[in-house]
Amino acid sequence: MPPPGCPLLEGSLWASPKNMREINFSGENDAPASWAPSPTSDASTEHCAAERREHAEEVEELDRLFSAVYPLVRQYELENASPDDTKVVEYQTPAELLAAMDFSTPDVGSEEEFVRGCRETLRYSVRTSHPRFMWQLFAGSDPAGQVGELVTAAVNTSMHTFAAAPVFTVMERELIVRVAERLRMDTATIDGVFAPGGSYANMVAMLVARNEKFPHVREDGWEPADRPVAFTSVQSHYSIKKAAMITGMGSKSVVEVAADATGAMIPEELEKALAIATAAGKTPFFVSCTAGTTVTGAFDPLRQIKAVCQRSSPSLSH
Repeated sequence: MPPPGCPLLEGSLWASPKNMREINFSGENDAPASWAPSPTSDASTEHCAAERREHAEEVEELDRLFSAVYPLVRQYELENASPDDTKVVEYQTPAELLAAMDFSTPDVGSEEEFVRGCRETLRYSVRTSHPRFMWQLFAGSDPAGQVGELVTAAVNTSMHTFAAAPVFTVMERELIVRVAERLRMDTATIDGVFAPGGSYANMVAMLVARNEKFPHVREDGWEPADRPVAFTSVQSHYSIKKAAMITGMGSKSVVEVAADATGAMIPEELEKALAIATAAGKTPFFVSCTAGTTVTGAFDPLRQIKAVCQRSSPSLSH
């Protein structure tokens, strides 16, 4: 059933996870036959309109801001296409930025101040779409992504439940299935979430491996006999040791494996490290691989590392 509230919502199509796939998003006038707006009285309509008048004024503000800011964004993108006339960044020191921009937080602002802030943000930020911006992790954005961010900000929801974000939760699930297909994983049993960044993703991966190898830790915590140990490349991200610290096993429980001249983990060195840890009475449970190191962009040899893990311990997460 639809959420309670404005009577104008009564009779609208309320999507559940079950019927989400059946909704037509084409924009054509082909709504399901079961949909029909409920009749409402003039009084209830006026009451609803009065409650939303403030929101209508916000829409007018949105129109004004779009009219003022979009030309700035458009000009910014056009400038990125002229590398000989535009710098990658108009560099300012922190002190110079504080002097050039207004970072105050007044109780009441103005549209003019907001537009000026947008203009200055574009001026002093690194131009990631510039042809001479070279970074191994990211670069630029495309029109669909920019507009998609706008729609996401307008919806402004949270993905903690389907009821709060029906479209986004189903979208995430479908994208996870598509990723599983690319990785040739079982789409019937695949599960997961999209992480906001690499550090969080690494921590979640370590937690999943910990819960698989040491299920008692979830409720009882670590025991002296556990002696967990994880493995990662010497060129890996610092978040692996940070995750070990957060999980309570300690950063010294992470063994750094030697890398070759390109920055990729050496599988033979991993196999030696696993044997040494096992002989010392420790319990290997997690091997972290890197698909593009932070410094050199190296890829660890995933297939060879997988073979090493399977030889060392069938239950070793990698």
